[in-house]
Amino acid sequence: RLRITSKSNIEVITKDSKGDPSAYENTVTVNANFMAKGKSNNLDYNMSFKYDHIEDRIELQKYEREIVFNLSENIANDLLFDLSNLNAN
Repeated sequence: RLRITSKSNIEVITKDSKGDPSAYENTVTVNANFMAKGKSNNLDYNMSFKYDHIEDRIELQKYEREIVFNLSENIANDLLFDLSNLNAN
């Protein structure tokens, strides 16, 4: 049995002189809990990406979706690699 939980968080890391966001950090966190060789195992992954503000709100949202997708894909590859190494041992 494999249980995976994930979350994405966008944080404003810098603001301009008017107090409007000028840069963000988008973090994706994944926790995988599974049974292997009769014992419970836990793998945690955390990846972030920093980027500048985009004035066009629609373009900003599109870019943020791409960031989450790319970070999630990298974490999924790491998870698959780690799981395959567990099975090889």
